[in-house]
This record gives sequence, C-alpha cells and structure tokens, in this order.
Amino acid sequence: AQLSNSQEFDTDREWSGAGNLTMPLHLFGENGELKFGGKVRLRKKDVNPYRESYDLSGTGDTLANFEGHGPFTYYDGLYAIGFEPNGVQLKKAFASIIGVRGPLNHNGFYRDDENVYAGYAQYATKFGALSVLAGVRVEATDAVYRGYIKGGPQNGQLGANNSSYINAFPTVQLRYEFRPNLIGRATY
Repeated sequence: AQLSNSQEFDTDREWSGAGNLTMPLHLFGENGELKFGGKVRLRKKDVNPYRESYDLSGTGDTLANFEGHGPFTYYDGLYAIGFEPNGVQLKKAFASIIGVRGPLNHNGFYRDDENVYAGYAQYATKFGALSVLAGVRVEATDAVYRGYIKGGPQNGQLGANNSSYINAFPTVQLRYEFRPNLIGRATY
C-alpha cells in the first residue's frame, strides 16, 4: 500500500505606504485644484511545497487497516463520501517518521520579489458647465521571479527572471452639465 501527503510552507510579505496632497491652484477656469501623490508596495512571496510518499508494502498493512467508521453518505444516501480514517492506526504507521519532511516539489516552488512604485499628478477645474480633469499616473515595477528550470541544459537548476518596466497612464475627462438631469461625459 502507498500513502502520499504534501505540505506547503509559504510566506507572503507585503509592505506598503502612500501619501497624497491636494491644494488649490487657479491656473485656468474656476476652482482649480492640483492633486499629487505616490505609493510604494514591496512584496516577497515564497512557495515551498514538499511531497511525501510512504511505501507500506513491507509492513503488512493495507489501506483497509486505516479504515475507520463508515461508510458515510449525504443527501438521503445519494452521495457517498466513504469512510473516515482510523487515527490510531495512522499514528502507529507514522510513529517512526514524524517530523520527517519529504523532498521539495520543484514543479510548485517559486520565490518572487515584486516592488511597485507609483506616483500621480492631476489638475481639475471648471469653465461654467464644463468640468475638466487631466492627469497622469506613472507606475514602475521592479521584480525578480525565481523557480526551478524544467528541461534543457539547465534542467533542475534554480533560475531567475528579472522584469523591470515603467508605464504611464494619462487621462483627460470632460463633464458637461446640459441640464441638472442631463450630463455628458467624455474620457481618454
């Protein structure tokens, strides 16, 4: 009989902070307002899966030895879920291997660092019934993604993929109030 189990020892750590500032600034139109701010997010994520497989063929045990009470069914006997495990027998079988961790499962392992830095500036004003908002958000990502390489000459080695990029997201929003119950909007 074979028994198998898997465990994962994962961590996901994130540190972040943000700051924003709004101030009146009458460059154009009426009631002009300038906003700007920034945000930082630093993240580290580790996934460490382990797999264990135990061969009980030399012990004389079969899986029937680990069968507890049951069988159990739900929904008026229409859904059989089987037997519960026999905890006493499982403890006896695993008594000699408690605390032993199996090998790392390279297929599921990864260790990533992903840091995102962002800032924005926007200006809003009004010209009578027309409201205008224009701004830009800039986001920079600096990341390292690590995992085990599968196939090729580096098979089984820990590899890293560095990724750094900057994106800008400009916007212009127009809002025109034709009447109190009729508003037109346009956005880029």
